[in-house]
Amino acid sequence: MKILIQVFFFFLPHLSFSQAGNATVTRNGYQLQYPTTWRLDTTGVMGSELFVFSPLTDTADTFSENVNLLIQNLAGMNIDLKAYKEITDKQLAQMFTDSKVDESAIIQDGGKEYYRVSYAMTQENRPLKVTSICFIKDEKAYLITYTAMANAYEQYKKIGEEMLSSFLARSYLKNL
Repeated sequence: MKILIQVFFFFLPHLSFSQAGNATVTRNGYQLQYPTTWRLDTTGVMGSELFVFSPLTDTADTFSENVNLLIQNLAGMNIDLKAYKEITDKQLAQMFTDSKVDESAIIQDGGKEYYRVSYAMTQENRPLKVTSICFIKDEKAYLITYTAMANAYEQYKKIGEEMLSSFLARSYLKNL
């Protein structure tokens, strides 16, 4: 059975949680912390569980940096993190011929493991940089992704990484 690893990029500013204040979304057995200045969307846009969008900086800003979560049902597919990584690496090369992978690794952290991938690519003439973390639990893949314009990636990196980490830590502490 073929599985398509979905990667979301949504076209729609540098703070940390302590500077901006934070909120927590708790849904479907997981939690995610995000800055109160960012907009939460749980409508299921593009098949996602949620999106969290940065505010636009001015009228010339046409892209909201974002974090999104996708939960994929892998029941009966016998896909572990190694297979997930292999599928993702192959699909990145096929779907985005200009993609440049900076990192693609399975990480062991305190007895838990997850897959992390970071890459740059162009979509609709927009240079993007993406970091995703995936872990598999109970035959479900939890894929949380930070996407930014390439020239704004470093500006939002701290807050994007904080959101990814907040999800990962809470997910391991809770029974999903």
